[in-house]
Amino acid sequence: MKKCLCCVILLGIIYIISTVPRVLNYQGKLLDSSGIGITDTVDITFRLYSSATGGFPLWEKTINNVEVRQGLFSVELSGFPDSVDFSSQYWLELEVGTEVLGPREKLTSAPYSIRSSTADNALRAVNMRGSVITRTGTVVLTERPGVTLSEAGDSIFIMIGTGVGAFNFALSVTPAADTVKAGFTKLPVVNIALISGTAEDVTLSVSGLPDGATASFLPEVCLPTCNSILSITTSPETPAGTYPIIITATASGGLSKTVGYYLTVTPTFNYVVSVSPRADTLDPGEGASATVSASLLTGFAENVSFSASGLPDGAFASFTPTACLLSCSSTMSITTSQTTPPGTYTVTISGMTSGGLVRTTTFTLVIRPFNFNLSISPGSGTIDPGGTVSPLVTATLVSAVSQPVSFSVSGVPSGATAEFTTSTCNPTCSPTLNIISTPSTPPGNYTLTINATSVSGVVRTVNYSLNVRPFDFSLSVSPVRDSLAPGQSRSATITATLLTGYTQLVAYTLSGLPSNSAGNIIPDTCRPTCNPTLAINTTSSTPTGTYPITITGTASGGLVRTTTYTLKVGTVPSRITDLSATAGIGRITLSWTEPFNGGLPITEYRIYRGTTSGGESYLTSVSSPGYTNTGLIPGTTYYYRVTAVNVAGEGELSNEVYATPAYYPSCKAILDGGSSTGSGIYYIDTDGEGGNPPFQVYCDMNTDGGGWTFPVWFPTATSLKHYYEFVQRSGAGRSRDFKGTQNLSIPSGYYSETKGLNLNGYAQTCFSDVGSGSSIIMIASREFNTGSASGMIFHTNPGDDGVTIYSNCIGGRTHTTSYAIMGTNLTNVLPNTNIFYPFGMRLYGSGAKFNNASSVWGPSTCQSGDYDSMLFGLGFCLGSDWGTFSGGNFYIKRIAIFNSDLGDTDIRNFTAEMGKIPD
Repeated sequence: MKKCLCCVILLGIIYIISTVPRVLNYQGKLLDSSGIGITDTVDITFRLYSSATGGFPLWEKTINNVEVRQGLFSVELSGFPDSVDFSSQYWLELEVGTEVLGPREKLTSAPYSIRSSTADNALRAVNMRGSVITRTGTVVLTERPGVTLSEAGDSIFIMIGTGVGAFNFALSVTPAADTVKAGFTKLPVVNIALISGTAEDVTLSVSGLPDGATASFLPEVCLPTCNSILSITTSPETPAGTYPIIITATASGGLSKTVGYYLTVTPTFNYVVSVSPRADTLDPGEGASATVSASLLTGFAENVSFSASGLPDGAFASFTPTACLLSCSSTMSITTSQTTPPGTYTVTISGMTSGGLVRTTTFTLVIRPFNFNLSISPGSGTIDPGGTVSPLVTATLVSAVSQPVSFSVSGVPSGATAEFTTSTCNPTCSPTLNIISTPSTPPGNYTLTINATSVSGVVRTVNYSLNVRPFDFSLSVSPVRDSLAPGQSRSATITATLLTGYTQLVAYTLSGLPSNSAGNIIPDTCRPTCNPTLAINTTSSTPTGTYPITITGTASGGLVRTTTYTLKVGTVPSRITDLSATAGIGRITLSWTEPFNGGLPITEYRIYRGTTSGGESYLTSVSSPGYTNTGLIPGTTYYYRVTAVNVAGEGELSNEVYATPAYYPSCKAILDGGSSTGSGIYYIDTDGEGGNPPFQVYCDMNTDGGGWTFPVWFPTATSLKHYYEFVQRSGAGRSRDFKGTQNLSIPSGYYSETKGLNLNGYAQTCFSDVGSGSSIIMIASREFNTGSASGMIFHTNPGDDGVTIYSNCIGGRTHTTSYAIMGTNLTNVLPNTNIFYPFGMRLYGSGAKFNNASSVWGPSTCQSGDYDSMLFGLGFCLGSDWGTFSGGNFYIKRIAIFNSDLGDTDIRNFTAEMGKIPD
């Protein structure tokens, strides 16, 4: 709001005789930015300062809800502190709402405040005591007609003439203030008194009337001295408050006087009725509630009772409470029924006071039509005459409140009925429609109409497609074909299957039988579904050939269906003449081609086998040419013959063939080929036909998946204490002692899947059950050249005795402070690097003797020096504690450790056997 201009009239009201008044009447006028007086209710804050600007307020007061009419307002200011005695100059500041009006107003004394200590703009001071008047300051005298002013020294002479003066009048109103109830009239009397001069007509006017009020004078013009009655009429809507009404009297000569009249308007009794919410939408049968409020506007509270009208049929309204004392509220509850018609209704809510004053408001009630959906599942169905179909009809509720729905159906074909499991239900619900036909129901396509009608008259419709099928059947025979020799008989099962419709009697006939044969269907009539039997008998003179026999079924209604049964008449198959046999590893494969089948399908081939020529017996049967006989003993010759068989019988034996199965290359192959009979001695052929002859080995079929290969002497060499297969498949086998129980724990870095155990730096493993005079057979490889390595690979005594490699020597190291190696040249035992060779060692006190399959070396002095003998402490150890082997790696694939001296012959034989073992 733009700053407003304020006209201030300060009226000092007598508070206590001979004291300065401490209550001020403040009157002002508030204008908007266009200069028009505002009409509003505002909050005004008043502050009293001791300076025109700055400083802190000495007093502050906020007056709320100040009535402003046409810019004018009037308030009383009081509550000043004792320190404010008005003996000094003060300034007043106003704040309207949030806007501070400026500048501050300087407070001055009113001239007619007789009891003021000081009066500005007039006499500076007037002190009265009895009849003494003491004057100080300046008195200004103005000369008027009939008055003469003169002075001499300190004296002023005023001479008042006796002639006629200028026209003047006094204006007053009786009473000066009054109270009226809104809607009523007040009649104050305006007094116009002639003071001087010749009377002139005076015209009366009024301003500052409250809203909704009118005023008139009777008379409006009069000649002073005279009286006029001011008639002020308010309306019921005139706002309550005190209004300063200005009465103006204007003489024809221009002299104008005003007087104030304060009219206080008090409100008449009034109230208003409202509802919240003002509208609602319901489904039939649903309810709603709203809050009805009766608010007192003016006057004194009275009891008000509530009612409602304009509700649709089936709807009712109640109020809780039905009556209350203003201001108050009541809950309106509206209920509807399932039959309440849909539509939009204006409900009038009335409030009536005990004095009979009625106020109304409206509430909009919308009733939606009852809504639901209708569906059927499935939407179509097929039945045979006499059959039944039962789709599911679903009424799905859409509205908030359900109501009963009745179902009906039309379009049912003749001879059929349609019934609901329940004819009435409240959605959501799903009755089943049972459609039952009879044999007399005519075949065809029908559309059934399902109607669902609610109690409020809402109808939903859905269609169902019904297909009534005509009678139909199919005809089949099993088997569809068969074979026989002349003179044999065959039978088959005929199946007449009802497909659609109501079953009829079907008669059966045959055609296409071969000559010199007979056929029957038993029974020759039946109603599908049924299974008559086909029986065919031939004679020895029935000709061979293929005969399609037609089976015909004719229904009583004329429908015909046929099926075909094929009969072959023939002889036994011809003799097989091209049988051949091919030997494999533990198996023999037979081959032949199909012979003439005698006109009948060959059902099987019979295999005959023996181990002598002409001694074959039945082995097995196969359904097509070709057979592989597995699990055979390698080296054994087997003889075979084959026959072909059909329904007419078995043909002649084929030509005789024979073959000898080959040996398996390993124990694992024997196990995988299904020829294993458990652990034991087997022949194997490691390089196949054309290579070395097969030889015997011992197969352990139970270790680490089975199929381990050992020398044939493994189970019989009683002095063999330990045997290791380091390059066998991964798992327990690589570190297992296959002779004893001393399994190894091979550290990481000392094992290769393809090379075995690496003795270069391997910590020793000793065997306490192997003493002096022991024998060792192994397959080993060196990865270093002669003269570039030294160190002990096998240990016989803690300290410094054992099998040592030094330069080009390998042998037993003797126990002395200076040593000698008793053995042979390394190149005799391991001629080349990175190649595995089998060899044996015989260990005893004079050193080590070495053997392969054909040669013997040592023990001879390979490295000279003093020695006495090679000591045996623990007997034999893999590895050494004497020092790290240097120069390169020394790998062992497999090793056999004996607690005896085998002698040169046995050790050479065993070395040869170990060399044959496949990795």
